[in-house]
Amino acid sequence: MTDITNLNSLDIIFVVIVGFFLIRGLFRGLVTELGAIIGVVGGFLLANRYYTEAMPYVNKVITDESWVGIVSYAGVFLGVILLTSLLAAVIHTIIGSTPAAWLDHLAGLLLGGLKGVLICCVLLACITYFLPNAEFVTNSKSVPYLQQATSYLQQYIPERSF
Repeated sequence: MTDITNLNSLDIIFVVIVGFFLIRGLFRGLVTELGAIIGVVGGFLLANRYYTEAMPYVNKVITDESWVGIVSYAGVFLGVILLTSLLAAVIHTIIGSTPAAWLDHLAGLLLGGLKGVLICCVLLACITYFLPNAEFVTNSKSVPYLQQATSYLQQYIPERSF
């Protein structure tokens, strides 16, 4: 087990991130956490597909053509997030009145922790991309545990062009 006194600043940042998302997931529950993820992903996909169909309606309110596409896209994106959040809130309320409420919150804790670890991996991928030989990375106690997932994510970062 790693001695907590040997943690460097990067390790502490990672502990805070994961701890925050664990607690957040516990309080919000699985249904709310999943609703947020589905809302963002669904909003992105549906906005990509349907923002052009919203443009004629937005054009009635906004006459500046350069803003019509942006507002249409944002409207579809945020609308999907809002609807998904409302649906998740209703389901969360229903589950909250049953004995399964504790299971929802426990599963939310796990999903929150997973989100925190994923955010740490993305952060580590960015750090190692821009600062490949940084001492605070090589001296980190947590980097070896995050490295496998981070290596997978790094495949999707474009090659440096500068």
